[in-house]
Amino acid sequence: GSITHGADYLSLDLSAGNKEVKKALSIDSISALPPEKQAQVNTYEGLIYPLLDAKCIQCHNSEKKKGNLQLTSIDLILKGGKKGPALTAYNANQSLMIQRMLLDPANDKHMPPKGKPQLNNKEINLIYWWVQHGALVNDKLGNALLNDTVKNLIASKIIPAFPVLSLPQTSLVDSNKINTLKQLGLIVHPIAKGVGYVDLSAMNAALLNDVQAQKISILDSHLVWLNLANTKITNKGIANLSSCKNVIKLNVAYTSLNDDAIGLLNQFTKLSYLNIVGTSITDNGLAKLNLSNNFKSLYCWNTKITQGGVDQFRKRYPNIQINF
Repeated sequence: GSITHGADYLSLDLSAGNKEVKKALSIDSISALPPEKQAQVNTYEGLIYPLLDAKCIQCHNSEKKKGNLQLTSIDLILKGGKKGPALTAYNANQSLMIQRMLLDPANDKHMPPKGKPQLNNKEINLIYWWVQHGALVNDKLGNALLNDTVKNLIASKIIPAFPVLSLPQTSLVDSNKINTLKQLGLIVHPIAKGVGYVDLSAMNAALLNDVQAQKISILDSHLVWLNLANTKITNKGIANLSSCKNVIKLNVAYTSLNDDAIGLLNQFTKLSYLNIVGTSITDNGLAKLNLSNNFKSLYCWNTKITQGGVDQFRKRYPNIQINF
């Protein structure tokens, strides 16, 4: 079968959906693979199933079907249990499995139940991302790694193959600058071996504030990928990064940014990817976003943006992929 979503056709291939995964991979084992082999790992089997196997399947298998729900194959997940399907592809917020994971741990309906191994925030975010993007079973990790939610699980252990950048060659970043940022808990590494452009992630620095974030500006034009998701950064913090003129990918998901930040985001004129998921940005802010012809993907669900706002935005930018 297949599922279509919105104006852009996306397929959910269930041709092998009833096949149970016999041996779960692990994040560590995937991280140890060379980049070309990582890219070929099946996302569901390599990332999603291992989480379900470790934290959920003990209560939802062929022998023990709590709530008459089995999670051992994608077909059974879609079939669901007493309360209906466990997930709704492309709609994580309406997926029962996600709703139960996000409940207060003290709630009797929380998944996994009290006393069982719990999913951490990164793991829940990964499953949320997978459902929101179609619960695809045959997608490859090479595609999934374009998303920061996936990338952040293993990015600190990966130096990817040289990417295609429309930027001139540049010198390597001074190691003292990198060490300064690492002292703040930030992860900084080159986007490829021997390349002067760098990727910075605050995935281990949730308390990063505007004052600390100002130090990121020392990377200036060397910084091309910037992940500030789930930090304490505000609009002011973004304003302090104006020297980072070559940022191509920017993730500010689940920060306090609002419509006043749009003018500041517009300073990143080379953006091709922007993630504003979980912010307070509204239709008004979206309407003020100015993007270049090279821009490709916008992620904006769980914001104050409405379908009407997205529809108007599509009229301005019909070729941009909008994940809403």
